[in-house]
Amino acid sequence: MPNSPPYQRRRFGMLAKVESIYGTDAVPTVGANGVRLLDAFEPNTAPAFPNIREAAATGTLGRAKSAIPRGNMASLAFVAELRGTRAGTAYAANNLPPLSPILQACGYKETGSYGGGVETVTYTPDETGAFKSCTVYYYWGNKFYAVTGCRGTGRLVCTPGQLVRFEGTLQGMLAVETELDLPSITSYGTAEALAAVGLTLAIGAFSPDRYEELTLDLGADVVRADSGNATDGIAAFDIAGFDPRLTLRTRVVDLGDYDPYADALARTLRAISYTIGGTQYAKLEVDLPNAEVQEPGLAEQSRFAGYSLEYRLPWEPGDTLPTLTFE
Repeated sequence: MPNSPPYQRRRFGMLAKVESIYGTDAVPTVGANGVRLLDAFEPNTAPAFPNIREAAATGTLGRAKSAIPRGNMASLAFVAELRGTRAGTAYAANNLPPLSPILQACGYKETGSYGGGVETVTYTPDETGAFKSCTVYYYWGNKFYAVTGCRGTGRLVCTPGQLVRFEGTLQGMLAVETELDLPSITSYGTAEALAAVGLTLAIGAFSPDRYEELTLDLGADVVRADSGNATDGIAAFDIAGFDPRLTLRTRVVDLGDYDPYADALARTLRAISYTIGGTQYAKLEVDLPNAEVQEPGLAEQSRFAGYSLEYRLPWEPGDTLPTLTFE
């Protein structure tokens, strides 16, 4: 029997599409649903219920054989690039940001405004609880994984000068795991990926100048919902709530310019905003209206004294929600 050919790790790809019915394969296609990854990843396909009979009686000094595992699931931890539309053209119902299905699977509601040359797509935490899910197809090592009912969370990571990374984690039901060569994914698009330059970060009236890695955690709390009525023991992956956070390190400034310690003691709320990209249809505006700093501290920042800052992004009835707007 001939040996298998070597499967280069560079041959990998991912597709994602919103599901109309939870857990039902949305059938993403190579021509419409490509999500460009910045590196390959190893999917975790360990079953939720391995049913290993560690203490079962055998009449011997050995262990009992395992029972059939249940709860076929997959955990996907990936890093994807950020961009506006695939080809830099106007947003439309059929021309959304490539991360659209993943942001919706992270519990963020999508609202589109189309026409008139001012098209935008906005994402905010969905207070209705009617969360979307997505189907993910992942190809790597001549293997194909189809994962349905995916929900999760993610982080937007801005490192100065580098491409902005979306570090996502999704969990869903493993529908298919088989051998299949990587198809030609033609839907990555031609628009430039967005880099962390010219962000114009503002924390209230304070505009940090030299700062490192700005990270926005979407903060979705994903819970596996088990059920004896489910075909394989898992009913769904649900989102129980949100606790978004923003973190950064920036150089120390005079307290008269910005005093995070006073903000922490008084629980002062600050509006935080920044913009990724500067071209229409290749721009993301981040607005965080109710940011409260948590236990600020000093930390070295590029061999200078710096602040280590973390902000909770809470909201109550009537408050404006954290908002991501693709413009």
